[in-house]
Amino acid sequence: MIDYGASLPKLDLRDYTLKAGAGDVTEVQLDNLPAIKNQSSVGSCVAHSSSSILEWFNEKETGEYRELSTGFIYGMQGIDFNRLESGMYLRDACKIVHKHGDCLYETIPFNIEMPECYEKLNDSLNEEIYNEASICRVDSYARCETKEAVKYALMKYSPVLICVKWHHKYEVLDDGTICFDTTSDNGYHAVMVYGFNEKGWLCQNSYGKTWGNKGRFILPYEHGFMEAWSFVDAK
Repeated sequence: MIDYGASLPKLDLRDYTLKAGAGDVTEVQLDNLPAIKNQSSVGSCVAHSSSSILEWFNEKETGEYRELSTGFIYGMQGIDFNRLESGMYLRDACKIVHKHGDCLYETIPFNIEMPECYEKLNDSLNEEIYNEASICRVDSYARCETKEAVKYALMKYSPVLICVKWHHKYEVLDDGTICFDTTSDNGYHAVMVYGFNEKGWLCQNSYGKTWGNKGRFILPYEHGFMEAWSFVDAK
């Protein structure tokens, strides 16, 4: 199995779960999407997608786009959970942005692999950085266990952090739909979902602007997802 950066956790019965539906709504697309990020060869897809969601919140509230750090979220798992391996649990990212938020990219500007990311972040942290990050803290988060719950979260709250099975071989069609060769090797990858239509989930990847449909793609519903999380912004 290939490691794409998202780690699958065991079920935790303490998770808040979102139980709601989208009704008759068939299409939603959030606007003011954040800039496309590029994780390169680092297993930081969870941090990239999480920081993109916080960027969306921040621009919605302030009217100004500012790039947030992925290194802060990725490295903080070492500080909060003593986890130093490559990759990240989505639940850990949720806990980090709930407890700490995220600072500006210019404050913590690196995208490097664990454990170096943790070590460099740990050397840099101070009260000023924690205070800066707290401005972009989320108030709460909940697990979306069904397709209808994800749709409701997109309609009601914000983009959704989602983990999908990611196969080594795939093709992105002209309309943006991704088609996987499910016989090829796979791992797990996190992306930001910003809407849905009759074809599937509208997703923003972290493979740069030249990947897919200018960094974005449509994930067919039938491909499914491994887990999904909705954020509610702190006021």
